[in-house]
Amino acid sequence: MSGQNSPNRGISIFFVGDSELSGGVYEGAILCRGTLRIPGDCRIKGGMRVEEDLEVMGDLYLEGGGDIKGDVKLWEDLRVKGGMKVEGDIEVRGDAEFLGGLQVNGDINIRHGCIIKGGIRIGGDILVGDDLEITTRGTEKSGIKGDIIVHGDAKISGEKILVIDGNISVDGDLFLENVEISGDVKASSLKLGENVTINGDIINTES
Repeated sequence: MSGQNSPNRGISIFFVGDSELSGGVYEGAILCRGTLRIPGDCRIKGGMRVEEDLEVMGDLYLEGGGDIKGDVKLWEDLRVKGGMKVEGDIEVRGDAEFLGGLQVNGDINIRHGCIIKGGIRIGGDILVGDDLEITTRGTEKSGIKGDIIVHGDAKISGEKILVIDGNISVDGDLFLENVEISGDVKASSLKLGENVTINGDIINTES
């Protein structure tokens, strides 16, 4: 199947090439072997797998997780349950919430607020325009290879040590617990919980 499709009631939909999926509620899974474009708000209960890029012109709610081989671009909000894996970059012009883990090889750019709960593996930078909350869970090792830049407040904590190889820069308040940071930490105010290692400098930007 290729081209355009409309909401279904429980069946999975398979696209063989670049395709467009109508907005609405889908009970089954969505599988696409090309780039997938969704022109409106969409809720997918059965999960999603896209072999190239994903572009959504509205809100997207994935209840069964997602596996995207290219980039992800949303014009509005993104909410994911069940974990998400993206081999490219993520750009969201609204808010983003990832429940169940997040693995991204590239950068994450969220225009508003962002919540991440579960295991996390990020290969690039994280840029958030408002508040950021990261809570790692589970037995898998979590890590962030790039920098974290937040224009609001940030809370970064977890059950196991989260290794951050870059710097952290937060315009507002920052809380850290169970993290190891190789670079500098800059924030208006900094509060530390248990098991925090900062190998770089601590810079207080409060005026």
